[in-house]
Amino acid sequence: MSRETEERNIKYVQDLFAATGGGDWKTAESMLTSDFFVTEADTLPFAGVYRGPKALQELFEMVMSAAGVVGLDLHQITAGGDRAVALLDLLLEGTPPLRVPLAETFRFRDGKVCEIEMQTAAGIDRSSLETWGRIAGLRVTRSLLGR
Repeated sequence: MSRETEERNIKYVQDLFAATGGGDWKTAESMLTSDFFVTEADTLPFAGVYRGPKALQELFEMVMSAAGVVGLDLHQITAGGDRAVALLDLLLEGTPPLRVPLAETFRFRDGKVCEIEMQTAAGIDRSSLETWGRIAGLRVTRSLLGR
């Protein structure tokens, strides 16, 4: 793929983050294919596959409220072929906020995002997230941990 396509995909991911972060779910859904799905890694509290354009909003709202997320710190987006990867930290309640490093892979088809796969950064596992939740004063439950 051309550098122009890669730059367009990076901008698209930035725009998708802006739409979801701003609560503009109509715009966000228009950026996803009708068969869109998002996969949360087994090491994440909300592990599983969520399907359909509305799944992104449902997952976003569930994670933001249940996990005590107070913000995102987007570090970098890179692209190659039909994929873009965003490196970011979820910021959890606490003083200072606790950082959970994530990598999100976006796959494109026909100019839209058809798949997002979320992974924890190296060395972060479910046990660490449990510990961070306790430190942040979150009530860690079986449902919060996806068990």
